[in-house]
Amino acid sequence: MAQDCEITQFHRPDHHDQVVRLWKNVFGYESPRNHPPLSIAKKEQAADGLFFVALQDNQVVGTVMGGYDGHRGWIYSLAVSEEHRRDGVGARLIERAEDALRDRGCMKVNLQVMPGNDGAVSFYESCGYEFEERISMGKEFPENISAEEPLSDEEFLRQFEDRSLPFHKWTHRAHVKVAYLYLRHHSFEAALKKIRSNIKAYNAVNNVPEEQF
Repeated sequence: MAQDCEITQFHRPDHHDQVVRLWKNVFGYESPRNHPPLSIAKKEQAADGLFFVALQDNQVVGTVMGGYDGHRGWIYSLAVSEEHRRDGVGARLIERAEDALRDRGCMKVNLQVMPGNDGAVSFYESCGYEFEERISMGKEFPENISAEEPLSDEEFLRQFEDRSLPFHKWTHRAHVKVAYLYLRHHSFEAALKKIRSNIKAYNAVNNVPEEQF
């Protein structure tokens, strides 16, 4: 039953593989942009705290993602394992995502349903959602869709520190990410020391002139 489920934030070491299996079973997406490991890694990079899982006996039985850009909130990737449907798990996941969006100041939340999925429409109506006359349009950015799974924060930092991070990935954004990760886990003084020493060592290995450090 839903009351027995724990709704918590996604945590890669514990939940990643289970979420991948659930999404493959529930969604069966074929588009590369919806490849589950890629979608998970992209969401982790956003680091917005809007990715939740439902746990039953430490097993992932449901997921939901939220999104918020300061204007509208969105609900994505609501999935519940077949054996736990109609137990209230989906409603609790929606409630958790809505609470998180509401806490961020969100005024309205939107979601999309594939044509013909009448069951999903009925479920969302039971959660208070209303049909809106809209045309949904989209555009892909192929350069950001890769079969290669983006690095997790932990793997990115490991590769940076052992100098194995490919130099073409050492972008301005990567510089900012290094600073953010160190500041998140260390005092300002300690983080600054690690940033300076590791950037200097990484650039030296890649033959970047010292005057460009």
